[in-house]
Amino acid sequence: MKEEKELPERKPVLMRARTSKGAISNAHYVLGHPGDNFISETAAKFGLKIGEKGPCEACVVSKIRKKNLKKMSSNKSEIVGGRVFFDSSSIKNKSAGGSKYWILFVDEATGYKNRYFVKQKSEMSKIGEKYLTFLKKKGITVKKFRCDHDAGENKKFEK
Repeated sequence: MKEEKELPERKPVLMRARTSKGAISNAHYVLGHPGDNFISETAAKFGLKIGEKGPCEACVVSKIRKKNLKKMSSNKSEIVGGRVFFDSSSIKNKSAGGSKYWILFVDEATGYKNRYFVKQKSEMSKIGEKYLTFLKKKGITVKKFRCDHDAGENKKFEK
């Protein structure tokens, strides 16, 4: 008959992960970034003493929010091609033609929209050139391009 060995007493999971930030930061990380009350109650249940918790970088980053972008421009362009907005996105599944991405161009003055579909992101610059050529054939010169969250509205598009 085999002799049963007694296993050594294990410390709670909260104490096994050690970092330089201290016990409460370790507990916060190991428990999946819960609130301070939950950590304090859990530590009390296990009889652990924990100190003050500083700000968790991962939690701070996750709560950051982008600044709202104005939907309307205060100085709307009245010249065709004066300001063109563009945006791109991807779709979950490929289209029947094999495209995975689309690009939308909108002329601010007229509201004219033109969209293109591409199979790879690397094709997007070629589509931009194709759109410029399309407008040039119609005698329209684009003065400004604007993409979402573009603070540099005054920057001119350079080929």
